[in-house]
Parts: sequence; structure tokens; C-alpha cells
Amino acid sequence: MQLNVEQRKLVQSKPAGHSLIRGVAGSGKTTVAVNRIPFLLENYCFDKDDKILMVTYNKSLISYIKYIYDKVEKDREYEIISLFEIDKSKLEIKNIDALMYRYFMEYCKSNNLQLQVESRQAIISSIIIKAIHDAKQYYSDVKIIDQSNLNFISEEIGWIK
Repeated sequence: MQLNVEQRKLVQSKPAGHSLIRGVAGSGKTTVAVNRIPFLLENYCFDKDDKILMVTYNKSLISYIKYIYDKVEKDREYEIISLFEIDKSKLEIKNIDALMYRYFMEYCKSNNLQLQVESRQAIISSIIIKAIHDAKQYYSDVKIIDQSNLNFISEEIGWIK
């Protein structure tokens, strides 16, 4: 897999904290991110606590990323003889939902809370209706806070998520 000059510059740039790669579909975001993993592992992950977390937006992309990563690793075996053994346990590839769920569960456990994630639409709607009712008491002058706008509010919550 050949990288262009701009991609290679991104892959081999010095880390400066978290990175977010953005671009249109097909612009090479995944290619850059996947090629950056071995670069970071070989050059910047020497301490036992050093780790790389790659986050994507859906589960199906995780399989694709792992497939591409394996190809990149295989290509690199022929190109570079590394002095260091790469510790692949330092790499986690997660989708955002799994990551947020893990933090949610840790938060619940550390605060001794008995909360759960709800996925049934009828229950979610009833929770939003109750929230609309409660918010209306505090913001009675705001016209949009009304049960008749349940669909709009639900869509806005989905967009925010």
C-alpha cells in the first residue's frame, strides 16, 4: 500500500496528544490512521503504560481496520527490520459506542449506581416526554419545549449523539 507525500507526512509526524483525522469518504483517513499505528508503536510506545487507542464510528469498520492493519504489518516485515519487538497488546481498536459504554459502566460502578442503557423506543419516548414536562416547568416561555415536538426533539438528541 503506497502512501502519497501528504499521507506519509501525517503518518510520520511527531505525536502531539490525541489525533483526529477528518476528510471526505475515500480521502485516505483509514489508510493514514492504520499506517500510523506501527510508526507510533515502533517509535513512541516504549513504556509499559504507553498505548494506542483507535476509535471508529461503527463495528463493521473495526474488522476492516484490523484487516488493513494486518496487511500493513505484513508489508512492513519485508521493508523494515526493526530492532524492537512490537507489542500488539498496546493497540486497541474500538468503536465509539463500545468505548462510551465502557466508560458508562465504570462510572456506574465507581458511583455505586444501578443505571442501564435503554434501547426500547417506547421507553425512550416516555423518558423524553417526562424530561419535556420537567423542562417546561423551568422554561415555560420556550415554545418548542412541548410534547407535540417529541419527534423533533428525539431527532435533535440523535443528531447530538
